[in-house]
Amino acid sequence: MSPMDVVVMTPWGWDVNPDLEDMVAEALDKAGVPYCMWGGAVLRIYGSATTNIHFSGWVVPDRVLQQAVESLNDEGLDTCPFGSSCQSLSGHSVPLIVPDWHCHPDDDIAIESAPTPTLNVYKSSRLLWSLPDPPVGAPSVGDPDYMLASDPRIPEFKDPMSPWASRGRHDPDRYPIKIPTASKYAGSLIKLQCRDLAAPELGSWTSQVGCMCDIVNDVDENHVLRLEEIQEPFRHYMSYLSTELSMYDAPAISMGLLLAIRDELRASNELPPAEPSQFQKLLALTIRRLKNGVGKSLPYRPAESNGEPDGGSNGA
Repeated sequence: MSPMDVVVMTPWGWDVNPDLEDMVAEALDKAGVPYCMWGGAVLRIYGSATTNIHFSGWVVPDRVLQQAVESLNDEGLDTCPFGSSCQSLSGHSVPLIVPDWHCHPDDDIAIESAPTPTLNVYKSSRLLWSLPDPPVGAPSVGDPDYMLASDPRIPEFKDPMSPWASRGRHDPDRYPIKIPTASKYAGSLIKLQCRDLAAPELGSWTSQVGCMCDIVNDVDENHVLRLEEIQEPFRHYMSYLSTELSMYDAPAISMGLLLAIRDELRASNELPPAEPSQFQKLLALTIRRLKNGVGKSLPYRPAESNGEPDGGSNGA
């Protein structure tokens, strides 16, 4: 695909073109890599009017991450050389969880501004640890965990904007793309909230849960998610958030519910520990580099200990 094809301008800035996502899905299927899409694009497919996507998210089992990367490299999607320190992974209105791999579909745009559209791949153990691996190929009818983006339960988006700015149900003539079922996606987001209650990423999960609540409340137009399809203890939490609440009471009550769910998940050993923050990762990387001798090129470094105070003898 040419650079003009892989990213598109929307009312909110640059986004990854859905046509590129079709290519990615086909490449992963041909390589035998189980995958599902994840993130803001999936919310749009469900029928949410969320904005500020700016990345295309994909989740694969940990064991096939390298296989997935190689299949995408073969399609001309080159690995970003800056990795987790890439400036396009920061500066978002809501903190973005750093992917395990990413690329810039359009290098020119990546140079001109930041944040810019990225195609991100994540290990499933970080985001969807409680779900089974997605199938290779189309999910079976009635699969409780995965569905196609062209599933008839998904509403057709009636917004008059261009397809990449609206989404909704995919046209069945497009390449089939796998996504989590809406009920399992909602439950996974709440688990992420519980894991990251004290982390910057909490804002991202909370924002997405709010979008899912909007879908639940759209009972006349959207049938992709119903409260009764969500498992407990997540259903009670979603039910609470989907009602009209006082702005003074809602934060304390919703936090209390999340704490209760977190304690329940911990008790059943279903909640992994929170991930280190990006600052902690960069600090650890800096320390490792200093220990490996990188610091020797710095204009100043602490004097090596020789049993005496800095500066040796006092010359008296």
